[in-house]
Amino acid sequence: MKIKIAHSPDSDDAFMFYAMCMNKIDCKNYEFEFAADEISILNELALSNENPYDIIAVSFHAYKYLQDKYQLMLSGASLGSSKHGPKLISKKDLTVDQITRIAIPGRYTSSELALSKYFNSQKKCSRNLLECHREPPQEAWRSSNQDLDSDTGLLRCARNDLSQNSIDEKKDSYKYEIVYCSYHDSFKLLEDNEVDASLLIHEAQLKYQELGYKLIIDLGTWWHEYSGGYRLPLGCNVAKKELGTKVIEELDQILMQSIIWGKNNFEEVMSYASNFAGHQMDKSKSKQYLDMYVDDSTIKLSESDLKSIELFLG
Repeated sequence: MKIKIAHSPDSDDAFMFYAMCMNKIDCKNYEFEFAADEISILNELALSNENPYDIIAVSFHAYKYLQDKYQLMLSGASLGSSKHGPKLISKKDLTVDQITRIAIPGRYTSSELALSKYFNSQKKCSRNLLECHREPPQEAWRSSNQDLDSDTGLLRCARNDLSQNSIDEKKDSYKYEIVYCSYHDSFKLLEDNEVDASLLIHEAQLKYQELGYKLIIDLGTWWHEYSGGYRLPLGCNVAKKELGTKVIEELDQILMQSIIWGKNNFEEVMSYASNFAGHQMDKSKSKQYLDMYVDDSTIKLSESDLKSIELFLG
């Protein structure tokens, strides 16, 4: 049975699927086809009616609106902690009240939801919502050789015209203007003075200090304190319910074994996964990032993790 899988092009996702991709483990009678694209694109794809993938990586924020058609997989999730999570940064020291315009790496990301909750907890003055999109064009991307990623060798995800209004969501009363962007543009928008703060996800979380930026808030640390000790839900894998319970459970077990194999063969998998890093990092930084986001909760979500997800999405 062929299973199509789409994950985000960051190193922790690549790490999780390596053993499946390279046939390092028993994959039973399943054949896997992999693709990768930005998490904001995958969120929009899953929320549309045009998703060709059986398993797709999404933000927990997006999963809130997908539960009727998709089953949450217990393996392969990424969570923040008391020490790390998405980071709001700026070029100079700013207080919360001084922030007026923020770059956010895509709609329905968990970082967006966490930031909204953070600002609501700070009772920041109300401002209008500005939707200034800087995401890649939404042209169709077909699965052909010209769409192979030069670094990873994976197909980019097939894109169609995805509606920017696919969810009739009642927005929180945002207290700042938003510039939705590709996560690749997070630093550039700051440098060009198009925003006064930028929200970092993926490997950029380990780059901002050496580039001279200032930390305003680490949302992983904030959520841990605000929620009473829970970890911040960030990304997960979901499977189409039409696959059936038995198949989904088998695929979940295969993914779990893939992650465990990767942990037991760390150097080999890290060498592969580092090709997916959005920012060049040395070996020590690559290990640091993977240690942050591939852990026991990635192998399997705990009861505490599931409670945090319920609280975060409530």
